[in-house]
Amino acid sequence: MQAVSGLGCRLAAAVRGVGAGLGPSSLLAAARQGEAATQAIGQAPCRSIVSVDVRGNNVDAAWRTVTRRVMDNKMNVEWKRQAVYTKPTEMRKLAAEETEKRLRRRAFKAKLRWIFRRKARGF
Repeated sequence: MQAVSGLGCRLAAAVRGVGAGLGPSSLLAAARQGEAATQAIGQAPCRSIVSVDVRGNNVDAAWRTVTRRVMDNKMNVEWKRQAVYTKPTEMRKLAAEETEKRLRRRAFKAKLRWIFRRKARGF
């Protein structure tokens, strides 16, 4: 077996069960190895899977369906966010901006509701 460094080394060690105390190969051991591999590469397990049936060899339609489902689940936004490291200060700033935007939108809707109620009453 050739020497592997970095991420590949951690992944290979996790799959082999080095240091994990795994016993004989069984379904439970395989599940533990999968969890160890996930932890080794420092990622959360996949939470959602998008699968599409390709009907009549129409790959273009299937691809459009996949992209639409990815956008509906907002997975592409998450991928873009995770592609680049964001400092904690930037994350707090973005969260504050989102909160401010949400509150502004809520206040605007309340103001519109108030105006339309007054208008409905004849003012």
